[in-house]
Amino acid sequence: MNSYIKYSFKFSLGVFLISLLVHILAIFQITVISRFPVFILHVLTIGVCFIAFFQLRSKEGPNIDLAKYFKEKFSGKLNWVPILLVLLFIYNFINFFLGFSNYVGTPDIWDGKYVLHDHGSLIREIIEKEYRLERTKEIKMFSSFWVLFSGVSSAMLYERLPHFPFQSSSH
Repeated sequence: MNSYIKYSFKFSLGVFLISLLVHILAIFQITVISRFPVFILHVLTIGVCFIAFFQLRSKEGPNIDLAKYFKEKFSGKLNWVPILLVLLFIYNFINFFLGFSNYVGTPDIWDGKYVLHDHGSLIREIIEKEYRLERTKEIKMFSSFWVLFSGVSSAMLYERLPHFPFQSSSH
């Protein structure tokens, strides 16, 4: 079981770091990321969340108070972990709100042409540079959630590692 937790943590941390990199690139509007299938991070983030919450539930039971859990498990030297996660949550809310307030349409390719559309209704044709920029903005909105949820999952799996420094006697 320990090796499963260790590899799950490493995988979750990897998803977190890749998501963070993608998000930072999107913040600086480095549009090359729009050429890669970064939305696979949706699936990977859901996967690591499933693993982390399954592990947590198998250990803590079905009625989990996450606020209490993070306060108890990440005290002392690691008390910055819950604070960072709360700040990430606040950042997500602001980032997503700002992203939607600047929404001009969904970038897509129809019949070989770059377009902006809204639920299938054509807004206008655009050039490739504008398409890449709008895709990057879209990635920025979603990647902040990947960072948050893979970060929470990494923290929960880290706590389950055998060398976790602040284990209580209830482990």
